[in-house]
Amino acid sequence: MPEPDIHESRLRRLEHLAVALVNEAAAGNSPGLLDPDIDLLLDRLEGLVERLRASRGGP
Repeated sequence: MPEPDIHESRLRRLEHLAVALVNEAAAGNSPGLLDPDIDLLLDRLEGLVERLRASRGGP
C-alpha cells in the first residue's frame, strides 16, 4: 500500500477550508466581511498553496 502524500492531504485540507470560508461569507453569515476582505482571504490562501507547492518541490 503506497504511503499517503502528506502535501496532497494538506492541499486538500486548505482547499476545503477555503471553500467553507467563502461559502460562509457568500451566504451572508459574516456581516462584517466585505468583498475586499474576501479578495484578501483568497489572495492569502493562494499564497499558502504556492508555498505548499514550493515546499513539495513540484509544479
